[in-house]
Amino acid sequence: MIILKKMVGLAAASYYFLLTSTVFAQGGGSGDCPTGTGQGGEFCLPNPLRTTSFVDLVNRLIGYLMLLASPIVAIMVIYGGFQILTAAGDPEKFKNGRQTILYAVIGFAVILLAKAIIAILKQLLGVEGTPNIPTIDNRFQ
Repeated sequence: MIILKKMVGLAAASYYFLLTSTVFAQGGGSGDCPTGTGQGGEFCLPNPLRTTSFVDLVNRLIGYLMLLASPIVAIMVIYGGFQILTAAGDPEKFKNGRQTILYAVIGFAVILLAKAIIAILKQLLGVEGTPNIPTIDNRFQ
């Protein structure tokens, strides 16, 4: 068993060192990197979040939450309605269905109000910047 483990380790190490190709980190300034970087030992890592500040990051997260929350709320309301329909006169199941719908609507309202709360906090704290709400059309730009 020990010999098998050593052989597997040796095979993995030889694959890593012998079969992988060499990568040179030099480029011509594509993407988020300014032109001219990547030459002479310099390199540039593009920003995967596409934000420049914490405020922008929070705005993007809330925008994505809004995009994600809409179908989830619809599914939860349908599920709550299904619970009510299949209660068959059982008041506990009917109550669970009503609570499911109520909690889904309350959660969606909190997500909708999050943008307004951030706008109020930005005004109180004096933070500049425009909100960037991702939509279906511009979420991958």
